[in-house]
Amino acid sequence: MRAVSLFAFACLLATPIAGEEGFSHEQNTYRFGGTYKMFSGESADECAIACELDGKCKAWSFQRETAGLGAARCELKRTIGPQEANPLMISGISPRLSNVGVALDG
Repeated sequence: MRAVSLFAFACLLATPIAGEEGFSHEQNTYRFGGTYKMFSGESADECAIACELDGKCKAWSFQRETAGLGAARCELKRTIGPQEANPLMISGISPRLSNVGVALDG
């Protein structure tokens, strides 16, 4: 029963929610692999917009600004990689693709 509770909690952490601009965000989630561009960013919405405007981008991850780890940054990704729970990160799938049910690239 405890394993089921932990699994349910992990799923809740990765549940997409709408950002300020209405983009779907995966709170506390990092997507691995496929990073082709990194830049300083102010918000997860900024990453989602940059991904939407870049034809190569399939997913993105945003690292919140934290003491000791530096400024906030955005990573644009050419693949929709696997997810890992990470309380410093917010990720998402390109708004261009999230509405058409794209499968994971892995």
